[in-house]
Amino acid sequence: MKTKQRNPILVAILSILVLGLGQIYNGQIKKGIIIFFSLIVLYFFLVPVTGLIKHFNGLVILLIIVIIFYFIVILDSILVAIRKKEIILKSYKQWYIYLLVIILINGFYLIEGEFIRYEIWGVRAFSIPTGSMEPTLLVGDYLMVDLKYYEDKDPQLGDLIVFKYPRDPNLLYIKRLIAGGNQVVEIKDRSVFIDGVLFPDSLYVKHIDPQIFPRDSIQSDIYPSGAGNRDNYGPVVVPEDSYFFLGDNRENALDSRYWGYVSREEIVGRALYIYWSKEKNRIGLKFN
Repeated sequence: MKTKQRNPILVAILSILVLGLGQIYNGQIKKGIIIFFSLIVLYFFLVPVTGLIKHFNGLVILLIIVIIFYFIVILDSILVAIRKKEIILKSYKQWYIYLLVIILINGFYLIEGEFIRYEIWGVRAFSIPTGSMEPTLLVGDYLMVDLKYYEDKDPQLGDLIVFKYPRDPNLLYIKRLIAGGNQVVEIKDRSVFIDGVLFPDSLYVKHIDPQIFPRDSIQSDIYPSGAGNRDNYGPVVVPEDSYFFLGDNRENALDSRYWGYVSREEIVGRALYIYWSKEKNRIGLKFN
């Protein structure tokens, strides 16, 4: 039988690409398979069942667990490769066999990635590209969104919600829910009233333009036509099973004042927390 010395560097690369593959290359087939399926159990069972990723501290714990697990497995494969000077080179130990395994496994993740992310974890990561939600969300913030939050509950006023843009469902927006179906929305000199009651938004709303457009100043791009302008709007009645959203950065936000209402079917999920931001003090910020 042919023998060949194991290359520790190659073993490490194989382990990084597919956890457990380094052990299989070292001849430890059972061990490699157990390691690989342990990661599958972590991915498909521990994460969704415990709901770790729905909390920032849980995300940190999960990352620590994964990093430690990867470090131990990769280090083990390297040490075994160094200790085993030579190994019987059977047919399945050819380099192209392992390349095929890597392509197949990573191909599965690329093809099924959307299904896994949506149906198993029930969360999704989003980045903020514009300043329409400042100061609540800044450009470059990364946040986690619970995709299943509204499966058994109704959206609540004040929630930060991700939804499909009504005029292009391929685009996802995030705005603050201001009113629901059959509620009356009116904006008077930038103060928002829902069914005649002042909406409590002073803690997070930002105004960047000192000029307030009077009620008789009509904007052509306001929806519905003739409803007023950005500062004096309505009153309008939100259709049943629909929602009215506003951006926190009121003079720099394209929201329901401009493109109308969002149906229940267009709601994607509720913002959970910021997991990364250019401003480090914002990391871990939760949205109740």
